[in-house]
Amino acid sequence: MVVMNRWFAGIAVLAVAAAGCGGSGSSPSSSSGHSTSPSASTSATAGPDRDIALKSDDAPQNPYAAFGSLWVAAHHGNAVMRLDLTTGKTLARIKTGAVEPGGITAGAGLVWVGHYGTGRLLVGIDPRTNKIVRRTKLPGESCCQPAVLGSMVWIAAGGPDAALIVGVNTHTGRIVKHIYGIDGPVVVDGHLWASQDGVPVIVDPKTGHLVTSTSAGAVLWASPTSGGLFYAMRNGELDGIDAAGNVQRTVLGPAGAKLAYTEGMAVTSGGTVWASDGTSSLWRIDAGAKTAVLAAHIPHDTLSIAGDGKGGVWVALFDVAHVQHFSA
Repeated sequence: MVVMNRWFAGIAVLAVAAAGCGGSGSSPSSSSGHSTSPSASTSATAGPDRDIALKSDDAPQNPYAAFGSLWVAAHHGNAVMRLDLTTGKTLARIKTGAVEPGGITAGAGLVWVGHYGTGRLLVGIDPRTNKIVRRTKLPGESCCQPAVLGSMVWIAAGGPDAALIVGVNTHTGRIVKHIYGIDGPVVVDGHLWASQDGVPVIVDPKTGHLVTSTSAGAVLWASPTSGGLFYAMRNGELDGIDAAGNVQRTVLGPAGAKLAYTEGMAVTSGGTVWASDGTSSLWRIDAGAKTAVLAAHIPHDTLSIAGDGKGGVWVALFDVAHVQHFSA
């Protein structure tokens, strides 16, 4: 959860979406007034094998496994939590110094955290000390995950009328590159991707040159490739997309039902793909499967997800301050 942002035309988000607040800085919208997946009422195959209760006002989102821990943004707590992957125990609670911490990634030896809306801050956390060692004020509103490629971390820093990503030097924390007209940077198999008016584009990070892909309207979220494909939600379906942007695999729910009618997100975990409709349904797609299986119907709005790398998935429940784990 995918949380991306409301100005992300076409890529639309939640990643907020499942993931959190958008560029306006308000809380994520509930599913009220939106249809959920037609199969979402089907009995779930299993409950979570771990259920971690956090502080009631944390509003957790965008879990991310790195450096042997699970990192979770406490969106309303203005902090990032570091949790033990096995016990769920809170190992550290790191105040970020700005409102609406959201997207999380890791690279260049640090955990990077962006802030939605008016937060306008990128921080780098040293996992050895749990201290913030990089702090970059952004020129505009941010959204989504940062994306680390080499010695640069990219993050959206424009606004609803002026899309922009900036490149921040991972060693100095200084902004050294501006690329206008795009948001939502994501590293896909060693290449920088972004969104231009809702259409994914491949970006040359040195020149800023853009190559339009064919997967228009896909909701991109950082996740490893699986079988040579990365996965994204598009028009309610799950698409497996190759390095050139061509859709090579399409998965729907039982009886051809859409997996989402609002924004959604997809992540890989080993050979398994997990997808969320952005509100309450969690889908599992096994290797080679043509149909998604409803893994869980969680009676709470706004789910954001992250693969654990072993076939399972972490789910942050924004509304009720829990983080859960589901095995494949």
